[in-house]
Amino acid sequence: DASLSLFRGCNFCGKSLTQSISSLTIWRDAFLVEWGRQMHLHEFKYERIDFDAYNKAFDSYLETFSKGESLEMVDAAMAGIYSLRQHAESMSALVNIRFSMNTEDAFYASEKQFMNTLGPKLTEKVNQFYAALVDSAFAKQLEDKWGSHLFNLARIARRSFSPAIIPDLQRENELVMDYDKIISQAKIGDHISCCIHCV
Repeated sequence: DASLSLFRGCNFCGKSLTQSISSLTIWRDAFLVEWGRQMHLHEFKYERIDFDAYNKAFDSYLETFSKGESLEMVDAAMAGIYSLRQHAESMSALVNIRFSMNTEDAFYASEKQFMNTLGPKLTEKVNQFYAALVDSAFAKQLEDKWGSHLFNLARIARRSFSPAIIPDLQRENELVMDYDKIISQAKIGDHISCCIHCV
């Protein structure tokens, strides 16, 4: 079953692909839960992220979050932002998984290249939200509700990211993709390597 191949161990070293590619966001269960029922990986529908639409919706929620006059209004805008993020990150994860399962798949190779460029731009949007979160007039109430870990992540992200490094991150993504292609084709004796632990 192709939906399970990602989770099988390497025949040479026993490491699974999920263990060997730390740079990818990969679901670790063969069965994923969505809409209250279990789904096989192949059941998930991929659709390319429309960044213009994403950007417009994100900015609308972010404006409401920043200017909200009540905790309820701010919390609802935050939920909208996380809904957008969840969808975008799910699509990114699908691309990563399906490309890593077959690096010669032309469609997912193209989508992977698209995500290599888009990913850092999505990170920039998240950091805009983190800045608004930390500076929110309702920061104390939100931290009490959602926990200090979220705010710690936001503060760290603000210090570790700048729009100036977006081209560098995009280039890094391309290099990682090239490396993954090389690893997927690597051979050790009669063994075809499936992970970086074998090389």
